[in-house]
Amino acid sequence: MNKFECIQLLKQDVIPALGCTEPVCVALCLAHASKVLDEEILSIECDVNIGIFKNGMSAGIPNFEDVGLKYAASLGAFLKNPEKGLKLFEDIDDEMKQQGKCIIIVTHSREVAQRADKVFTL
Repeated sequence: MNKFECIQLLKQDVIPALGCTEPVCVALCLAHASKVLDEEILSIECDVNIGIFKNGMSAGIPNFEDVGLKYAASLGAFLKNPEKGLKLFEDIDDEMKQQGKCIIIVTHSREVAQRADKVFTL
């Protein structure tokens, strides 16, 4: 494979993301789900595989001082901007930061590891 073919392959298969991809993927799923809901979100339950759990639990979130997947899920639910793709965290502002923390406080998210099937609940 020559240099031109490598560059073409990268342009074809690599897309820009803002932040670590594990929290971004969780947030993107919640952004899609919340965009189609007509009612207020009171709690979030999100199952992820072991890789996303391990890599995302202490990952930082751009424009946000707290870390981890439960904050990413909460922010994605409030952002409701799946059209931004892996750059959805660009839309975090001061109001969003407060809302993102509220759902975590209200739901008292649980972190349960289910080793048998390697599915983790946030």
